[in-house]
Amino acid sequence: MERTTVMTARVFAPAGVALLAAVALGCAGSKLASQALLQGIATTLEWMVIVALIAAFGLAIHAVIRLWRWERGDAFDCPSCGGLLGWERDGRHGPYRKCLGCRKNIARINYAR
Repeated sequence: MERTTVMTARVFAPAGVALLAAVALGCAGSKLASQALLQGIATTLEWMVIVALIAAFGLAIHAVIRLWRWERGDAFDCPSCGGLLGWERDGRHGPYRKCLGCRKNIARINYAR
């Protein structure tokens, strides 16, 4: 796979996990709805499915905006491969970001503007 494909998959991964959670909660809710004693839990799971779908949609929109900003040049990019950098983390040698394309750790001095 190309680096941009892997990077895009990593950016959209949280949205995919939220969507899988919505599907799992929906399946569990449909199984519980058929039992009379567990119908209260099934209605709660219906709301949780809606919340998980909204979260998946929000995370997907956030990923699209991040990739759009990266294409325009408004986001931090990796000096090695040009990929999108992830969120800033505190490390032993100072703050750094992990490249979503090549997975290298990039120190703040290399990406700060």
